[in-house]
Amino acid sequence: MTVTETPSSSPPETTRDSDPTDAGTRRAPSGLAAVLGTGDHKSIGRLWIGASAILLLLTVVVGVLLSIERVTVDELEVLGNDHVLQFFSLYRVGLTFLVVLPLFIGLATVIVPLQVGASTIAFPRAAAGALWTWLGGAVLLLLSYAIDGGVAATENLEPDAIALGLLGLGLVIAGLLLASVCVITTVIALRPRHMSLLQVPPFAWSMLVAGVVWLLSLPVLLGGLLLAYLDLRYGQVLFAQPSELFGRLEWAFSQPQVYAMAIPVLGVAAEIVPVSAGVVQRGRGALWAGIGGFGILAFGAWAQPFYRPELVEEALYIGVAFAIGLPVLVVLGGMADSTRQARPKLRPAFLLAVLGLFLLLAAVGAGAAAVVKAFDLLGTSWVVGQMDLVFAATLVAATAAVCWWAPKIWGRQVPSTLAFAAGLLLAGGGIVLAAAEGVAGILDQPAFSFAGFDPRDGVDTFNLIAAVGSAVLALGAVVAVLGLVRVMVGRGTDDDATDPWGGQTLEWSAPSPPPPGNFSDPVPEVTSATPLVAAEEGA
Repeated sequence: MTVTETPSSSPPETTRDSDPTDAGTRRAPSGLAAVLGTGDHKSIGRLWIGASAILLLLTVVVGVLLSIERVTVDELEVLGNDHVLQFFSLYRVGLTFLVVLPLFIGLATVIVPLQVGASTIAFPRAAAGALWTWLGGAVLLLLSYAIDGGVAATENLEPDAIALGLLGLGLVIAGLLLASVCVITTVIALRPRHMSLLQVPPFAWSMLVAGVVWLLSLPVLLGGLLLAYLDLRYGQVLFAQPSELFGRLEWAFSQPQVYAMAIPVLGVAAEIVPVSAGVVQRGRGALWAGIGGFGILAFGAWAQPFYRPELVEEALYIGVAFAIGLPVLVVLGGMADSTRQARPKLRPAFLLAVLGLFLLLAAVGAGAAAVVKAFDLLGTSWVVGQMDLVFAATLVAATAAVCWWAPKIWGRQVPSTLAFAAGLLLAGGGIVLAAAEGVAGILDQPAFSFAGFDPRDGVDTFNLIAAVGSAVLALGAVVAVLGLVRVMVGRGTDDDATDPWGGQTLEWSAPSPPPPGNFSDPVPEVTSATPLVAAEEGA
């Protein structure tokens, strides 16, 4: 694939054998060719965001079907016992690797270079290759599920279709890892000479931490997929029997690894809240340590109970489940300090960023309760509800981030009504869904309990409530995508798109949307964590 670079402002060079007229009138690619061959980080990021939004709709529909299946298990088979495990795995894999991670990577691909004053993302060709690798893997993964495959196996499924699903998920993870390398390198290597890591904006710092955690943990999952693929293709048993496949991969969707996808939630809140309050964040060192500490504790490749069931009773596993709440409290305390200094403007991005942070704190609390042996919640639907609460937190925070940076990405703002509605529906649906699943878990409903179990009194009622919550969450996803479509297909640029919020970091000094090279003027020397505030005070 040919990747086109950003056009230079200098005139094209001519040679003795070239026609100067042809060289001067040669046009840059347009239409589909420009999309497929772009090396512009802004176009690449928009494609990440758009694709993950489409896959979000698919994934939440799967979640609704699973909730209905649990309600009607004794009366009506919506999915059927032969396929319910496939949909269960698709829901978890889809939300993690097809929605949340690519959505944040898309935002980072656009915004992080602007935040550190770079003219492009590091390795633009690799960034484009990462997008298409991920998208191609997503297509293969979904195709595998369509032909009775996926990444969870039962006796009635075709091994070749499952192998296709493993291959697709492997490509998805490879694309995400390559994109993470580009983002990490941008933060480390392309920031201005005098900008220290402590002066990097909060979102860029959170993506650096998240990218490192993903680079350290996801290759472990990739290695497991490779062994499982060899098992299925060549009839060996290096990794797992087909019926055990998803159980051995499930650590990637359980605590502490499930928190790895939520690291950017902290960065989004730390980015939006102080600016909304019109203050400079105090205690940046503690805030950065909180985000970094959360990332360290979210590394979960070591925690694989399928291989060692006794792990969940060990002090390290229990200690991490409780300790990971401390960094969240540190970040929350920093946000509270900012709002105490000045009354923030109640914009959609501010309210949703704070709501996402509180949802994450609730999810961490639910995770801590799950490891208390006396409660006996591990293995029940309580842990499914905790996972759904993490997903809700990430989706609400991502909605806040899209609202915040939409003027910089597309030159237009997301309509406030749609933004509020989407965020509240996502949060409300996630809370109802997680709470109902949690209570059902207290009533001893197993985590995977769609057939062959004897429910206690009250479980059916809470399963029905969970189905309602899942439907509300799905409605929130639809509204969020509608708001995204409105801003993507709109015409013109808002008058105040350059800096509608009173931003403090470099991206708000660039035009909206940014031109090739991102900045119209040379980026000044950065000696402050809030360079626009420093420039205004020095003027």
